[in-house]
Amino acid sequence: EGGAEELLLAHSMVMEEAVRRSMVASLQRLDMWPPCLATSDGGADDVAYEDLSGPMASIAQRAFNHDRQRRSDAGNPYRRAMTAAFLVDFAHEAGMELPAMSAEQKRRFDIFESRVAALETQQHEQQQQQQNQRRHCQVQRKGSRESFLKVFAESRNTVALTAVGLATLGPVADAVGVVFARRAWRRGGDLGMWGVADKEPEVVAVTA
Repeated sequence: EGGAEELLLAHSMVMEEAVRRSMVASLQRLDMWPPCLATSDGGADDVAYEDLSGPMASIAQRAFNHDRQRRSDAGNPYRRAMTAAFLVDFAHEAGMELPAMSAEQKRRFDIFESRVAALETQQHEQQQQQQNQRRHCQVQRKGSRESFLKVFAESRNTVALTAVGLATLGPVADAVGVVFARRAWRRGGDLGMWGVADKEPEVVAVTA
C-alpha cells in the first residue's frame, strides 16, 4: 500500500512537471521566456506559476520566478522530478495501471493553452498587418519613382524640342526682329525714336 501511495505521488509530480514544462515551452515560443521586463504585481518573490490570472506577461514572470527558485533550491527539485519520472516509467513498463492527469492540472493546462492560442492568433494578425503595411509602402515608393521618371523623361523631351525649335527658327526670328526694328523707327516721327531727326538707324537684329 505504501508503494502505491508513493507511485501516485510520483505520478502527480510527473504530471505537474509536464504542465510546468509545457508552459515554459509555450512561453519560449511566444518569445516571452525569459520575460523582458519584470512586472510590478508580486515582483521577484511571486512564484505562484499556477495562478493564470492577469496578463500573459505576469504569468510568464511568475513562472520564471518559480523556475529560478527551483534552480537555487538546496532540495534539488529537479532531481526529485527525475526520480519520480523513473518510478512512473518503471511502473508503466511493468504493466501497472496509472491514473490520468488530475482534474485541477488538466484545468490549468487547458486554460493556459487556450490563452496561448489566443495570443498566437493576435501576434499572427499583427505580423500580417505589418507585412501588408510594408507591401503598401513598397508599392507607393515604386509608384512615386515611376511617376518621377515619367515626368523627368517628359521634361527632357520638352527641353530637346525647344532647343531644336530655336535652332531651326533662329534665322527667321532674326529677320522678324529686323522688320520690327525698322517699323518702330518709322513710327518715331521726324525726330526718330532717339530724338535725332532723319537719321537712318542701324539695323539691329533682335534675336529671340
